[in-house]
Amino acid sequence: MFTDADGKTVLLDYKTDHFGREQLRTPGAVEEILSERYAGQLAYYRYAAEQLLCRPVDEVRIYSFALGYDF
Repeated sequence: MFTDADGKTVLLDYKTDHFGREQLRTPGAVEEILSERYAGQLAYYRYAAEQLLCRPVDEVRIYSFALGYDF
């Protein structure tokens, strides 16, 4: 978790899931898979962070090592 230059609180979760070459040819599909797979987990993380910080988390992002970027 960090605060960006605009003062927004960002929760970033790193994922190491592996995907085949065929899947990686369609990055949007991999993003959708990861988003669906971890939606519940990230909701819990967001809730916990907001309780600890006593303020809302502005953005939740996933960094995929397979894709090499966050979304």
